Amino acid sequence: MSTHTPYYLNHCLAKHGLQQRHLAEVLRANEQHPFVMHHTTLNKLLRRQEWPKTVLAHADEFKAVVRNFLTANQVPEEDIARAWEDAPDEKIVRVPASMVRPNQPRATRVAPNDVFNQPELEMLTPKARQHFRIARDPFVNEIHGPDDLFLSPQQLYARESMLNATLSGTIMALVAESGAGKSQVKRAFYHHLSIHHDKVIVVEPYCLDKVKLDSQHILAAMKRMLKINIAKPNQEDNEALIHQALQDQARLGYQFVLVIEEAHRLRDDVLKWLKVIGEWDNGYRKLMAIILIGQSELKDKLSPQQTHIREFTRRCQMITLFPLADSLEPYLRHKFSRVGGDYDRVLTADGLAALRERLFHRQQYGIANGCDVIDMSYPLTVNAFVAAAMNMAAQTGEMVSAELINALKESL
Repeated sequence: MSTHTPYYLNHCLAKHGLQQRHLAEVLRANEQHPFVMHHTTLNKLLRRQEWPKTVLAHADEFKAVVRNFLTANQVPEEDIARAWEDAPDEKIVRVPASMVRPNQPRATRVAPNDVFNQPELEMLTPKARQHFRIARDPFVNEIHGPDDLFLSPQQLYARESMLNATLSGTIMALVAESGAGKSQVKRAFYHHLSIHHDKVIVVEPYCLDKVKLDSQHILAAMKRMLKINIAKPNQEDNEALIHQALQDQARLGYQFVLVIEEAHRLRDDVLKWLKVIGEWDNGYRKLMAIILIGQSELKDKLSPQQTHIREFTRRCQMITLFPLADSLEPYLRHKFSRVGGDYDRVLTADGLAALRERLFHRQQYGIANGCDVIDMSYPLTVNAFVAAAMNMAAQTGEMVSAELINALKESL
């Protein structure tokens, strides 16, 4: 089912000041069959009638969720009835959400010259490594031990928050953009536990596709860590067995923490089940702390507006991992020192200043609504810019200067 004709639904959303991302959130929250799709996939479906196979297999349920979304937002029935017809051959005029539903967050529109572009992360060329006198690439597969980890004050705070959640038996979510250093914080957390808290046991379910993760995967991980080899016939018996084993281990001084990465992809029914696990106790002490680690979508998933999982969200402390900001220079100095390099031979003072400026991104909100300045100095983004700049500098035998950073900006 694929044409180049938009559905009337695309026209309908714009007409009534609704946003595709809000519809996508409702689709992801569908309990019976969560429709997890990137916003670009939903956009293709609405504008080009390109149905993903996984969605097409549940098309009727998908359309029912869309109808409920439109009804909840007071879209007239005559528009809802036309949702899956071909759109009229006319320009779509988006009505500002503030004009039709003041309580809805405003839509963002990024002007073409406001788009943040960054180079793809590339390996340093042999010429660049020779020019800057470094033994190996400081940005690719660079973590070989605990001394290679750089923790900014914000990352140290996140690690301590994970430790406090573990020792107090509470629920916590670590939220950050892709490339912000979540994995590094987790590594530092695990390393700290191995040195200072040998009676803390980490439970981490090994299900790569977190959309498919369910209570059975988590129970299996618990049984594995508790070394339980008994097979019970149903989930209730398994839960009772694990609960008793956790209580026995708690009396011996052991503590447990369940860590789940890519948690922004978890289904709502799993979150509700985790709330029950988080309430298991041994008198006054909780038996299992829970730490969720995920991208910024996890913040939306756990927002107070998600009332259908409020029993979990109200018990979950959320920590956001921010960009490097003032830690940019210490971060780069650490990176180069770990590979035998000298930061002062790589970046000039004006080069660092230009890099800082380049990592700030102006996001425009419509024509008359002002803009936000967003700091994009996340480790992965910094690595990509500096590696590309070093490869360029090696071509002419220079250091990374402001002029070179600006030239790199123009080339993107």
